Amino acid sequence: MQVASFFAVLFLLAAQSSPQQTPTADAAIQVTVTRDPQSLSLLAQCSSSMGASGVIPDIYAEGTITPTNPKSPSASVVLKSKGTDRVRTEISSTSGGQTHVINNGRGFSLISGQRKNLAAHATAYFRPEHLSAYACSIDVARTNVSVSYVGLENLAAASVHHVIFHAASSDPLDQLISEFHVYLDTKTLRVVKTANWAFAPDAIENRSLWETYYDNYQPVAGVLVPMHISHFVAGSKLDDWNFTSVLSDVRVADGEFN
Repeated sequence: MQVASFFAVLFLLAAQSSPQQTPTADAAIQVTVTRDPQSLSLLAQCSSSMGASGVIPDIYAEGTITPTNPKSPSASVVLKSKGTDRVRTEISSTSGGQTHVINNGRGFSLISGQRKNLAAHATAYFRPEHLSAYACSIDVARTNVSVSYVGLENLAAASVHHVIFHAASSDPLDQLISEFHVYLDTKTLRVVKTANWAFAPDAIENRSLWETYYDNYQPVAGVLVPMHISHFVAGSKLDDWNFTSVLSDVRVADGEFN
């Protein structure tokens, strides 16, 4: 698979943002947001331990993407973000380049000079993977999202707390695209894994489990940022992202996301 199509699929599967509206099947149906106190306590401790309680810095990061499939070429990546809802990802390889942008609940890709808007289900409930420190707070800030504690689990050699988010909606589709799992190391309360459903770009009924693992955390402007990210789709490893530089003292222009 050429890198352009490979990473287009990767990004479209991975992208998930704040909904432009909360769909409901019947406005007369009342839904109740429920939030487990234990989960909220753990999430607050997570945000504190990872430095995610202050102002979110602009991020300019550079790195490499190495696909697990040896037939797919490696690529360089430049990632720019402002806050948690504006992210620009620029990918370059011997097969060409491409750009993907998320901006406040909307998004587009730019491949071979062709701009294409991302499907609404691919931009609903966006959570920036490179800012995993905020995985514990983004959904808490969404007033339509419920939070529950699943329990203690083993993840490799670590013990983790498993917390799940989902929209308190009467629309099953909204519940599905909003579902988000966070796994916190019991010793450090850092995010070590997240999971959600990855949907095919044009067929939401086709979905697979998308899992993201984080390690090699380094402080950037007081926030812990993962220098290594691994993706798995349907239980099979897809790739590794290794960041070689992550800067917070480079201002990212607003125009980068238009």
